[in-house]
Amino acid sequence: MLLTLVVVAAVLNGAYQMGMDEYRYSQFKDSVHSMLSLGKDTPVEELKQRMLQKAVELKLPVSEDKVTVSREGVRTMVSVSYNSEPEPFPGYKSPRNHSFTDEIAAIR
Repeated sequence: MLLTLVVVAAVLNGAYQMGMDEYRYSQFKDSVHSMLSLGKDTPVEELKQRMLQKAVELKLPVSEDKVTVSREGVRTMVSVSYNSEPEPFPGYKSPRNHSFTDEIAAIR
């Protein structure tokens, strides 16, 4: 009985850790998309700083050199990548690579 509880606890912990890693990635990606949508007149460097601040709020290991924001005319593009290591089981880290690109074309 005790062994069963330990196994169930370990599986639940692993699911929670992996799920939270994916949830934070999803939250960050959605926030970046919102920033692009609402920031058509915001300077690209300010957008980048806002994205990095959001990553800090979500406790994501996103470094400044892994975020690229550029603007060409009415199009704003962003590319983000980072690595995380959730711990699904005590003492075992599962390296994960996260990356995405997004693009918004403002209507003027």
